[in-house]
Amino acid sequence: QLPLLTRQEVKQLENLLQKQIKKAKNRNERLELVEKVQKQREEVRLAEIQKKEEEKRKMEEIKNSRTYLEVMKTKPIVNPIEKNRKIFVGKIKFNDINDKEYLVIRRKKTFSDILSHFGPICEFRYHWDRQFIFVIYESEVSASNALKFLSSFDNRKSIIEEFKFCSKSAPSPIFYVRRPSS
Repeated sequence: QLPLLTRQEVKQLENLLQKQIKKAKNRNERLELVEKVQKQREEVRLAEIQKKEEEKRKMEEIKNSRTYLEVMKTKPIVNPIEKNRKIFVGKIKFNDINDKEYLVIRRKKTFSDILSHFGPICEFRYHWDRQFIFVIYESEVSASNALKFLSSFDNRKSIIEEFKFCSKSAPSPIFYVRRPSS
């Protein structure tokens, strides 16, 4: 049996055979060469199908293995470095201003400014489309201060007043903060 060729090698072989077909002296030689090309194409196609089926079978074995199931049932690993420095901010709404992109940008900036007010921030993990963000502060104290202050509706209302650029772009105080669940 011929060794299995890659697509590129088959293409090179086809080009070579096409040249030979043009040079072939009679019709029978041409037909033989054309059949070789078609046979090689079919072998490559079947080998690809076989390879995909094998990969699928292996994935099923892995998914059904005990260790895979145990791993999938365990809780996600929490980065111990950011454990007490990370807060979750949820229920961030934009539906009242979605048609005005400049107001959406301004509201996002206002949220960033409000959260930065409590201390230096290492990282924002934005999930605006899902209406929440994670904020990772440089210190646990900053995260605790933000969490304590923003837990109160009245405090959220007052800080929004302090930071708002205009009344249309100001975020609603209905957002909430908490420690991430894991």
